[in-house]
Amino acid sequence: MHQSGGEKTQRLLNAYAQGQRRFSHWNLAGCDLRGTCLTDIDLRGACLAGANLQEAHLDRAILAGADLSNANLARASLLDAVLAYAELSGAMLEDADLSASDLAGAYFMHANLTGATLQWAYATAADFSDATLDGADFTCTDLEEARLDDGYADVAMWLADPDTPTSSGSSSGPSGNLRNSEAGKVE
Repeated sequence: MHQSGGEKTQRLLNAYAQGQRRFSHWNLAGCDLRGTCLTDIDLRGACLAGANLQEAHLDRAILAGADLSNANLARASLLDAVLAYAELSGAMLEDADLSASDLAGAYFMHANLTGATLQWAYATAADFSDATLDGADFTCTDLEEARLDDGYADVAMWLADPDTPTSSGSSSGPSGNLRNSEAGKVE
């Protein structure tokens, strides 16, 4: 039985309203879930490619291994969410809040994290290659073995140890934010 995006969305929202929280491996590609409150939902391994989750509340959501490629998560709240090994390539995460989230091994290639908050996140081995990180706040984020473009590598080192000099020799580091949209480097 083939369901349209609207039917899948409605089925999910109805089940969620009735107290169901486990939706592992559901195919919600392209669904419109903007502004919805899906706190504590379990979408591990789900396909949400191209879904609209703009301004959604996904606090404490489990999205481990989920496909969120090209999804719109602008201004979404993902506090304390689990996105370990999630596919977020090309996702729009502008001004999203991923504070205290588990982002270990997540793929953010070509994602837009402009103004996103990732404070206290666990992002070991996450891949931020070619991601837009302008104004993203990585304060106290664990970026061990994370893949960052060259311009952000010094910042990752500085955030790990503010007394470590950058390649420019400065140890005065930034205020914990990744900034400078033109060069992609912290000044």
